[in-house]
Amino acid sequence: MKKITFYEKCQTILGHLEKNENDIAYVKAEELHDIFPASALTNFIMGLCCQRRQEIIEAIRYFTMTLRYDPSFVSAAEMLVKLNKDNYSVGEMKYLYGIITQFKKADDEMLQFLHKFIEVPLIPNLSVPDRRKEEALPETLPGIDDNAYIQHLITEMDRPREQAPKVPEPAPAAKPASVPETGYRPPRPKVPASPANDKKNGMGPGYGIETMTMAQLYIRQGLYENALDILIKLQKRDPLSERIRNEIDRVQKLIREEEKE
Repeated sequence: MKKITFYEKCQTILGHLEKNENDIAYVKAEELHDIFPASALTNFIMGLCCQRRQEIIEAIRYFTMTLRYDPSFVSAAEMLVKLNKDNYSVGEMKYLYGIITQFKKADDEMLQFLHKFIEVPLIPNLSVPDRRKEEALPETLPGIDDNAYIQHLITEMDRPREQAPKVPEPAPAAKPASVPETGYRPPRPKVPASPANDKKNGMGPGYGIETMTMAQLYIRQGLYENALDILIKLQKRDPLSERIRNEIDRVQKLIREEEKE
């Protein structure tokens, strides 16, 4: 009998959420989280399950843990802003907005906030609301179609049918310039969204699934080209990250070793 992998178990749980089988998804997610408590992905999925069950405080706690294990998991930052925005301090909001704007185009509200509180230090150690406040928190996420979001997660995690194209080694990137008046580093320009560009760049709607966690998930499955594709996109967003550079070197070495076999 074929053993189900960690990756496949995550897909199964998301499939239950897509079918609104929230209690089944929760039980399976909890079992997986017990085995992999330090995984950003299992914590994120637990957060989704709790949010679906309207256990908002627990959802916030799991999304917070997701960022502790993978600070590039922008979807977790977005969830925390939507669920707990009014309870965070200025420093905490700066930290979350910083994650989001590093990977996505900042909206006017975020830019104004970052400019207004430029001198306030970031607080990455996010607080979790007291359970007694749960009744005052929202039960749904405004602006997000839950089923469409879950379907996108499944699509992003789905095992590719074709081998990803070879990606050349990236040249060292220059340090992005900051805006002198604010000190805020703007996101890099993006190619206008279109079906053709989405297919060309291997990108769909921006749900923040292209993270270090997903790259490592591909590496564990031996899908090195797919992992490299994600890592290079991450490097374009954060060209000074030594961690990403080291991961790219490691994956390129694995690819060369595989080609020799």
